[in-house]
Amino acid sequence: MFTEDQKLRIERSLLVDNRISGTLSPFTKIYLYADPTLLPPCLWDATIKPSIDQLGHACMAEFKGIRWAYDRYEVIVDSIVNGVGVVFALIGATVLIFYATVWSSNGEIAAAWIYGVGLVLTLAMSFAYNLWPVSQTKWFLRRFDHSAIFVLIAATYTPFLERGAEDPLLFAMLIAIWVFAAFGIMLKCVFPGRYDRLAILLYLAMGWSGVLVARPVSLHIPFASMLLIVIGGVIYSLGVIFHVWEKLRFQNAIWHGFVIAAAAVHYSAVLTCFSLSPENF
Repeated sequence: MFTEDQKLRIERSLLVDNRISGTLSPFTKIYLYADPTLLPPCLWDATIKPSIDQLGHACMAEFKGIRWAYDRYEVIVDSIVNGVGVVFALIGATVLIFYATVWSSNGEIAAAWIYGVGLVLTLAMSFAYNLWPVSQTKWFLRRFDHSAIFVLIAATYTPFLERGAEDPLLFAMLIAIWVFAAFGIMLKCVFPGRYDRLAILLYLAMGWSGVLVARPVSLHIPFASMLLIVIGGVIYSLGVIFHVWEKLRFQNAIWHGFVIAAAAVHYSAVLTCFSLSPENF
């Protein structure tokens, strides 16, 4: 009754994706869940095809147990969001490294490079991974995209902790944050597609671990930077809601919008830290 292509679209676009199947009547779902091939052509034309067209011909696919359920409009919007982030990250990192090179110590220059490279690397990897079509390459890029988040968290902490590296507690915190980042990268590379929920908890735990050393860090960086660090952390945390809200259309683009907004706030915190002299803290 249906071609193989139509059957595949039914299975992937309806049975897998609740965003589309939720628009169908219970009567139509009975046919779908019992045997999609029994669905009368009139029901296909009246209910299923419009639902698929409404979502821009949903292009969902699954590879090695990982499902990418984004239609072409979601991919386009997400690419624009990520692309804007990469452009601003490149500009911001260049400005920061130049400023640090002219006015800062060798340790601060190294910290600026680590942060700048981490920021650009993370957003560029996100852009490439989310734009890439479903394939073996996308599966490979997924490891680097998720690993880069650990790099960004540790890289963001580095300029602040470096300021107080003479304090044994802050130096130990700097080492610990990179050790946790290395563990997270290992988790993502050695066990791809597994422990994704655990990874999210690790992201949040690493991100908010700074509260353990908030007092000593505040003695070495401006109050404005401390405030911006907290605001950025809140934005990241709120964004996680959309990251896990997989049934929401454009959720990936919204999540990346939160990421870029939070990264911009944290960039402001780093730049403020470099631009203000200690007597103005």
